Amino acid sequence: YGKTVEYVESVKYLGMTLDPRLSWIPHIKSKIQSSKRLLLATNRAIGATWGHAPKLHMWGYTGMVRPKVLYGCHLWAHRTSLKTVQNLLKKLQR
Repeated sequence: YGKTVEYVESVKYLGMTLDPRLSWIPHIKSKIQSSKRLLLATNRAIGATWGHAPKLHMWGYTGMVRPKVLYGCHLWAHRTSLKTVQNLLKKLQR
C-alpha cells in the first residue's frame, strides 16, 4: 500500500519470537521470564490456601509452566546444546 516497512531486531509470530539470526535466545529468555512469573503466581495461590504442599507445586509446574516453555520447542530444541541455554533452562527447572 505504498508504505515502507520498518526494520526491527525481533518480531513475534504465532507466539514465537524470531530474531535475524534465528538464535532463539530472545524467545527462550522471554518464555523463561514469563514462566517464572507464572510459577511464582501459582505458588502464591497454592500456598495461600493449602500451605506449601510439594505435590501441588509439582502439579502447577507440570500442568501450567512446562507447557508454556515447551510451546514450539521443536523449532528451538537444537539450541539446547549450548551451555547458555542449558543454564537458563536449569534455572527455571530448579
